[in-house]
Amino acid sequence: MPVLSRIIVLFIFLPVMAHAQQKCVLKGQMKVKDAGVYPYRVELDMRESSAKGQSVTNQDGTIVRTKVSCVIKREAGLMVLQETVALGKIPDSMAVCYINAVLRWKEKKGNVHFHGRFRAMNRTKQLCGEGDITLDVPAAEWEMKEKTTVPHDTKPVTDSPAPAPGKITEGTDIEYKWRATVCTLELWDAGVIDGDAVSVSLNGKQVLAGIVLSAEKKRTLLRLIPGRNEVVVTAIDEGKNPPNTVELRLSDDAGREERLQSFNKKGKTSRVILLRD
Repeated sequence: MPVLSRIIVLFIFLPVMAHAQQKCVLKGQMKVKDAGVYPYRVELDMRESSAKGQSVTNQDGTIVRTKVSCVIKREAGLMVLQETVALGKIPDSMAVCYINAVLRWKEKKGNVHFHGRFRAMNRTKQLCGEGDITLDVPAAEWEMKEKTTVPHDTKPVTDSPAPAPGKITEGTDIEYKWRATVCTLELWDAGVIDGDAVSVSLNGKQVLAGIVLSAEKKRTLLRLIPGRNEVVVTAIDEGKNPPNTVELRLSDDAGREERLQSFNKKGKTSRVILLRD
């Protein structure tokens, strides 16, 4: 296996930051399957729900820096990590691999702990490493917020925020009462476009088969029968950054709209139950 001159990227979820950047440093280690354990840190400049910066690792005495770009899937408690390009001069003897990873986080004893799996690909998209990532940051630094400054001639915004999307995954369904006979279903990937693919069925009949998700919304009409209607979303492919993640929107001509997020491993399903009067 080629030497992993890697560093891992990391994303950070920052609760509401009002157009202000914050710096955060996450420290830990990367355990590469059949290759060893490497220390690394991720230095990030964060703005709202995205982050950019660099990762730094010590590869057998050589310091390797990599540009990173981060996206947060906050409703799922996931950070999607992606390295993009090496910074500075890299020795010819090193084969550069770029990491894609999904980490889950939890707070414990004053620290926020991140852990998850990663896969590393070279520039020709060939697999050149995989393993586990562990990162830590003080909770005080992670939760730090900057106050919003409101100009004297501007009234504070008091509108309530939009409701958070519902979450569905294997074993966790969601149910809505629905009056319209036709429901519009839209699906897309609102995060990193990494090749997620899904199929959708209504009451046991397939309506979308193996579609690969992108930022462009896929749309289909669901014709509902009286009583219980079961919409099943099946994860066909998890893409480069597991798990399979899907944004969904249900709407009708009367103005009803429901927003959902589905998270599943390959082969698993999420269900939405529509109870039509």
